[in-house]
Amino acid sequence: QVINLTGPERLSVRSLAARLGELLERVPVFAGQEGSTAWVWNAARSCDWFGPPAVSVEEMLQATAAWVLQGGETLHRPTHFEVRDGRF
Repeated sequence: QVINLTGPERLSVRSLAARLGELLERVPVFAGQEGSTAWVWNAARSCDWFGPPAVSVEEMLQATAAWVLQGGETLHRPTHFEVRDGRF
C-alpha cells in the first residue's frame, strides 16, 4: 500500500523557498512560473497512523537553514520539484 508521508498543511514550493531564503539571507531565484495545476495530497491516513508531525514547518526550515549555514553535509541530489507525473 502506498502511503503519503507528508504533513497536513498545504505548502507551496515558492513560499517555502522564500522563507528559507529569508533565513539564509538570500533571495531565491525562480525559473518559469507555477503550473496551472498542483499536487495536493491528503495526509489524513498517515496522520491517523503516525500522529501529527512533531516538528512544525517553521522549525524544519529553521533547522535546515542552521544546517546549511554551519556547512552541514548534503547529498547533492536533484529535488525534482519540477516533476508533474508523480515519478521522482
